[in-house]
Amino acid sequence: MNIRSGISCIHFLLCLLPGIVSSADSTVVVRDAWIREAPPNAAVLAGYMIMENLSDESLSLVSASAAAFHEIMIHRTEQNDGMAQMTHQEQVIIPANGKVLFVPGGYHLMLMNPKQSHNVGDQVTVSFIFEDKSELSAIFKVRKNMPPKDQD
Repeated sequence: MNIRSGISCIHFLLCLLPGIVSSADSTVVVRDAWIREAPPNAAVLAGYMIMENLSDESLSLVSASAAAFHEIMIHRTEQNDGMAQMTHQEQVIIPANGKVLFVPGGYHLMLMNPKQSHNVGDQVTVSFIFEDKSELSAIFKVRKNMPPKDQD
């Protein structure tokens, strides 16, 4: 590579920097995002994460989508008369300066009708939309079990 092409490459990367900085300035952080591995022909998978709101105002998560699935629904497992029951959630309030855990037995993403098999180690980008029309994307890793506390 000559000096001129090296300078052009650096200029190109510097032009991208404002977009990188503005996307890193998000008020919502997704951590420990993972999808439970399922058999190859499974019609539904489950996604889990920690969604943290760094702002001073509560936020309302209203939907999620991913190119890898035909539909994503937000559910919550609740106990009724000793029986576990999943209920669809129209929205999930992420409290100001707080977090919501999406974990087995609680809130979770129902990843409907995968367009391909997802194996351990695969990654899936999930996009979230909030009531104020803001958006956030996060990468979910396919795992057999919950990630260790010190990863992701």
